[in-house]
This record gives sequence, C-alpha cells and structure tokens, in this order.
Amino acid sequence: MSSPPPHFPSRPHAEFEATIFLLRTVAKTFHVPRMDCHHDTNLDTIRLTIELPGVRRDNLRVILCNDAILRQRGIQIWGFTIPPQWELRNGAAPTFATTQPTVVDNLQPPAADPAMSLRFGYGYPPNFSIRERKHGEFYRFFPLPATTTAQDIRIELDAGVLTVSIICQKPLTAIESEVLQEDLEVNTTAKLDLVT
Repeated sequence: MSSPPPHFPSRPHAEFEATIFLLRTVAKTFHVPRMDCHHDTNLDTIRLTIELPGVRRDNLRVILCNDAILRQRGIQIWGFTIPPQWELRNGAAPTFATTQPTVVDNLQPPAADPAMSLRFGYGYPPNFSIRERKHGEFYRFFPLPATTTAQDIRIELDAGVLTVSIICQKPLTAIESEVLQEDLEVNTTAKLDLVT
C-alpha cells in the first residue's frame, strides 16, 4: 500500500486531499448527495439545494471547473464525512473517537474487543447493527452555462444543507431553441447472415 501524499503547508487543500486519500484506502467508492434544482424565472437564477448532513465546512470543496473530456463548464461538490466511531490516528492503533478527527497517516475502523465488535456490528455472526447513514467521500457535478464565472455564484452551508445560487441568462424562447436544433444522420449497418 502506498503512503499518503506529503503535507505541503503551501498547498491550500493539502489536509483535505490527505484525508480523501486515507478514506480511499478504506472505501473504494463514493456516494452522490441528494439534490433539488430550481430555476427562478423572476431572478434568472438556478438554485441547487444539496443534502450534506454532518459535513463540516473544512471537509467540503465547491469548485468551478471545466469537464476534462467534454469541456463542459460546471460546478463540483466534493467532500467527505467520517463515521463518529472512527478516529484518525498518527501511526497508533485506531480507537473510538472522543474528539474531533484530525488528519494523519492512517484511517481504520476502531479497535474493539470481541464483545464490543458484536455489539457494534463488526463481527460475524451475528450482525445486529443498523447502518443507514452514508459516510466517506461524496462527489457531484452539475453542468453550468459556458459563460458562468465565480462572481455569478453564491454558496451557503447551513444546518446540513448546501445552497448554491447561480445567476444565468434568460432561457431561450421556443423560436430560438428551434433555430439551434439540427437533425443528425443515423447510419445503420447491414445485418450479417449467420451461418449454422
């Protein structure tokens, strides 16, 4: 297993990136937070409302960017939550957290004796734990108009809800939309005769 990237104090998101790296050593997947999208026709604004329960401001990045392949302008919602029973420890055996997690070199589920393991659902059998909340890394990309700048976006995080307001241009009229439409040719291939 490779070691986490070094901490560079000059890099603004070094601590964030190091924690993401540690989380990926435990969980290889990420989840997509739930979102509502509303277009306010009076203010010509798109409002995204994204559920991020338990997410601290330090564990969240909102990035205005271009998609690498399609070059689509968009906004990235990227971050993580850490289960309350996990604790990030620097080289020591993991234990149950009693304070806020800190970024260090190792991330593991808590060490527990067999009785505790069964009670918390870490042993087999039986497994009586209920785990419905999602923890770990999350990511979502939302496309934006090509002319969007940072000055067009306002972001607020309150009570576990991230609200992103984006100023946009007036929608195309039906005539404008129809003018920009173009039918594309669909090529077909001849079916091959199967020889039996």
